[in-house]
Formats: sequence, C-alpha cells, structure tokens
Amino acid sequence: MLGLIRQSFRWAVSLVGALSLLLTRYPETSRGSGAAYINLTKSPNQIGAADIISLIVLAFLKYIPGYASRLRANGSSQTLVLPQIRAEGILRIDQQAVETFKKSLRADGDSEESEVNPFFLVAQSVPLIIYFLVNRACPIKPFGAVNTRNIIHVLQPASCRDAARLQQVSEEGRLTYISSIGGEGSPGRRRKRGVEFCITIEIYAENELLMQQQCWFLQFLPASSEPRYRPEDELVKKIAAVPEDSLKAEFSLPMTLQDALRWAATSKDYDGIHVSPLVAKLFGFQGALAHGNHVAALAVQQLQSTTTASDTNAHEAAHNASQKILWQSDGPFTIDISFVRPAMLPAILAVQWHCSKSDASKAKLTVLRHGKVCIEGSCFINT
Repeated sequence: MLGLIRQSFRWAVSLVGALSLLLTRYPETSRGSGAAYINLTKSPNQIGAADIISLIVLAFLKYIPGYASRLRANGSSQTLVLPQIRAEGILRIDQQAVETFKKSLRADGDSEESEVNPFFLVAQSVPLIIYFLVNRACPIKPFGAVNTRNIIHVLQPASCRDAARLQQVSEEGRLTYISSIGGEGSPGRRRKRGVEFCITIEIYAENELLMQQQCWFLQFLPASSEPRYRPEDELVKKIAAVPEDSLKAEFSLPMTLQDALRWAATSKDYDGIHVSPLVAKLFGFQGALAHGNHVAALAVQQLQSTTTASDTNAHEAAHNASQKILWQSDGPFTIDISFVRPAMLPAILAVQWHCSKSDASKAKLTVLRHGKVCIEGSCFINT
C-alpha cells in the first residue's frame, strides 16, 4: 500500500512538472500603455508540437473558475468589455512552409513554382488567433468561440501571391505582422446567440501593408447573460444577391479527413473538431468539420487548377472573371466570406462562382453540402 502511494506521488510530481514545462512555452505577456502585449519568441507559423500541446492545455485552464478574466457588460449598451491584447513581430517564411501550404491545396504541380494561393498569408497567421484566445487576459472561452466571418483585404496582390518574394523579404527580416483583439474601439458586441468579437491581423513588407484580415468570432452565451440581447440594436449583414444577369461556374470539391489534417499542418489549427471525428462527436457533431478557411482556399485554388473547358460559355465566363480577380489582379481586392453552417467530413461540396455579365469586377461564392449553404461570400476589386 505504501509503495502504491509513493508511486502515485511520483506520477503526480511528474505530471505537474510536465505541465509546468509546457506552460513555460507560452510567451510572456507584458503590460504597455492601455494594452497587453504577447511577446512571441518565434514566428507564429513555426510553432511545434510542444507549443501546440501547451496551447491546448492553456485553453482548458481557462475553464477553471478564477484563472482568466471574465466577460462583463459595458454599462447599458449592447457591448461587452474586451481588454486590448496585441502581438507584433517578424513572420518567417521558408520553402517548407510554402510546400506544406501547397500540399494542403493539392497544388504541388500547379502553375509557376513561385505562384501561391492568396490564402497563403492567411494560413501562416492563424496561430496568432490561437495565442489571443488562450491568453489569460482575454475573457473569451476558446472552445466556445466559432469563426463566423473573415474579411481579407489583399492590398498588394502580386506580393501576396509571390512565394519567392515573400521568402526573400522574410529572410531579410522585413516581413512583419501587427495583430490585436479588443480595446475601446473593438469591444465585444451582444448578439442573439452570444458575443461577437473581431481579431485584426496586418502583414507588412517593410512599411508596406500587404494584407489586412478582420476575423470575426462568436462565443455562445446563455440568453440570461448581461447585457440582454436587444434585436432592434443589431445591424443584420445582408449577403449580396446573385445578379439577375448572373453567369455561373460550378465545381465539385471532394474533401476527407486527410485534407483537414493537411490544412492543420500548414495553419497549426489542430482544434479537435477539425482533426478528430471522436472529439467532434463529443461536441455534438456527426463527424469532423472542415476548416472554413480551407474550403474557401480550395475554392480559390480550383479557379487556377481547373481548366476552363466547358460545354457552356457561361461557365467559362464566370470562371475567367473570378480567376482574374483572385489570381491576376494587380490592384487591391477584398475577399469577404461568411461561414453559415459546418461542412462535415467526408463530403463532396458544390462550389459555385457567380458573376454579372455587366460587371466583371466582383464575383459571388457559394459552397453547398447536400444542397445546403455552408459558405457564402464575395470577392471584388477595391474602388
């Protein structure tokens, strides 16, 4: 009996030691003027297995009462206080990062070697979101937050699609990021199902802004949580309707769990609901869910990888117009995507690109599973 107690004690000490070692891998958070700063010691896209495990542990710790900040109402308004947290640093891009990303999009042999999907920088910056959500100063619960909408402003398209150029700028230490959550100008906003908040990520080459992302999330809250939801105060986002003179290009997009694992390898988003059917079932889903950004990136990749041969001129015209915006435009453009419902894996998704006969400067994207919309959005040339 005494031996069993001693052995249990050793196991407990070992477990505490292992947890302590993992937690030390999370970068220090310092206080600045009006904001907390996460001091990352490595490029966010270069975190390893131990870092990922430590982030998962920290996510669980936030459910311990008293460990992290709590959400609180901002007076009588429909907003909640979110303290500002920022992270700034150098983004490192190497050939392995490029190859891993291309593999996730089945694009190894596509197009010119240095050309890369405009979602490349999006994937490389995903870990910043995870660092924010597990931070003790952030009152959001990581496992209760879902990504609902992403607005991606591609301000220097040629640079964002040129992997060789990005690697060169990175090697010179001139590829940087500035990201933030919360603050007076970006509070949480009460919605019917919870609190909505935004994480902003900007990527620069020297002082030139290449891309800005606005990543919107919703953390579910009970209806009784303060402030109570007032529907009259909410502005409802209207999805652009398919134009009457619409041309449509449609593709089939098969996806499996292996695809989700490949995206996790490039984005470092190993959330269990995306990479494990068992974990997904524990959260009430029938199977693992596709990453929303991954589906959108694959839809964009199909425009470049799929030939325009078609039995209809409308298909070819819609394909070419969408491709021109996302793959050929040298002027700034915006991608605005909303995640309507999860796409369970395996799946054969239907990807539709719509554009107007009279206006080729914008296109509408719809992704369906079994006839139901999973993702809808648009891309358009900035004016």
